[in-house]
Amino acid sequence: MFGAVSSKESMESTDSRRHRIKKKIATLFHLRGFLYHLNLQKADGEEECPDTGINKGMAECKETKELECHGEMKGHKDEAESERTMGTNESQEAEDSKKKEVYKEVQKDKGSELMTMKKLSESWIKEKEFYLKESSLVRYKSYLNCHILPEFGDMGIGEINNELVRDFCERLLRSGGKKGSGLSQKTVAETFRVLKGLRKYALDTGYEAGFKPDCFKVKSRKKPIRILSTSERETLSSYLKCNPSPENTAILMDLYTGMRLGELCALKWSEVDLKNGEIRITNTLQRIKDESDSPNKTKIIRTSPKTLSSMRTIPIPEAMLPLIREASVTDSFFVTRNAHFADPRTLQNHFKKILKECGIKDANFHALRHSFASFCIESGVDPKTLSEILGHSNVNITLNLYVHTTMDAKRKQMSKLTL
Repeated sequence: MFGAVSSKESMESTDSRRHRIKKKIATLFHLRGFLYHLNLQKADGEEECPDTGINKGMAECKETKELECHGEMKGHKDEAESERTMGTNESQEAEDSKKKEVYKEVQKDKGSELMTMKKLSESWIKEKEFYLKESSLVRYKSYLNCHILPEFGDMGIGEINNELVRDFCERLLRSGGKKGSGLSQKTVAETFRVLKGLRKYALDTGYEAGFKPDCFKVKSRKKPIRILSTSERETLSSYLKCNPSPENTAILMDLYTGMRLGELCALKWSEVDLKNGEIRITNTLQRIKDESDSPNKTKIIRTSPKTLSSMRTIPIPEAMLPLIREASVTDSFFVTRNAHFADPRTLQNHFKKILKECGIKDANFHALRHSFASFCIESGVDPKTLSEILGHSNVNITLNLYVHTTMDAKRKQMSKLTL
């Protein structure tokens, strides 16, 4: 009996120890980081029951758990490292994933085949497609296809030197274009800017460029700006008020707000706040090359302005508000007073027709913007306020490009001189 009791106690003791050991292993498993650094070799109480057959099983169990602990600890460290950089990596990869694909295409040919201007420009345009507006892309493609690629398309970017670039730009100025009469300074400057963009892209992707970004500079020659004199402005204003029509009201509005032609044609009545007397400029119209299968060579798109400063609110002169309220039509464009916007060319031609009827010397529509700016300066509007009304990013643009002193103002100032 004693032996039986002793055996029972021994079994209870063994079960109890087994339970304690399992509990300790479970606890140590959760504290695997601590175990890993201490490198424990034995569990507590492991040698206290050498003859029960439990020791071997527990040793195997412990060895297995330690291996699992070591492996999971390594995985835990990798996960921690991954989590620490996950936020940055994911956002960066999301932003650059498409760019990397483009760069891979460029790098694929590197070292094995000549990187021609044509191949480089194709990759450059693909990258630009991720963030440029449609109008900008069409313009860049036009400069490439019409001027740059016919000249340099089969040449390597490293073969195009300063002399070749200078000669190319000078020929565009002298005899470029379909008629061979030379391109405008602005067009040549924009074409050279695309060349500089391609050069930078080549350097960024590991290629050598044979020309410097300052190897050519377009000498700017300012064209005479047409602005309406005081008498011309008064004659035009009187005619527009006496002959009300959707187009005439729009021209009158432009004469006293200085909006760009594209902004005026894109304006909707919903963007005219009659209660507060304000106009919100949020869109513009642009004519671009139509790259579809359409028989039309160009198309007009309604898009956001080219700069943030162009998105602005313009106060409506109080004298204009009664005329605007009478012409108000909901759910329509301001110029046409229906669901379709006016073609800027159509409004431009209508403006020229009115000038002829009024006996005013010919001018383009943009002359209204120049005239408005000069009139504001003469009336005492400060340059900073005028700059914001016109949608310029800084005052210097306003003063250098759009503010012109009329002959009447010059005479007035000169009359102050005494002998």
